[in-house]
Amino acid sequence: MDNEKEAPRARVRYKRPDINVLIKMGMGKLFYAELLDISQQGMSIRLDSKLRVNKDYKFLFQFSDKKRFELKGKVISKLSGQQQEKVNLIKRILCLFTSDCAVTNYGIMFEMDRGFKSHLLNTGMEKHLRAKQVMNKKLRHRSRKEQ
Repeated sequence: MDNEKEAPRARVRYKRPDINVLIKMGMGKLFYAELLDISQQGMSIRLDSKLRVNKDYKFLFQFSDKKRFELKGKVISKLSGQQQEKVNLIKRILCLFTSDCAVTNYGIMFEMDRGFKSHLLNTGMEKHLRAKQVMNKKLRHRSRKEQ
């Protein structure tokens, strides 16, 4: 992690709504983070708490199969609400009317954890295969109807 400036986002990033992310800060306080995307080496998150760039934090991950991991990660980028694309304008407007005011995106680089990487890949493949099976089942059902 000492060369995060030289580490381009070469890995494929995945949308994984089946993973919950919490950040441990201060006196063990936990804050929920919205997971935007994730790879084996890092993730992009959105939250309303302030994180400092180049600072290490502990991140707790819970997968839908109840498996949990705690990883150390470093904040390598920050994109505040004012800098975000116009696409997020709706999110900022909704923030005025709801309690969901998570307007800062952060890029996080993980420390190496083989167990986490392996579980991330395995659950991602399982999710993909289940979706493929459902699609194939629908196609078979549709073709039977047409016959």
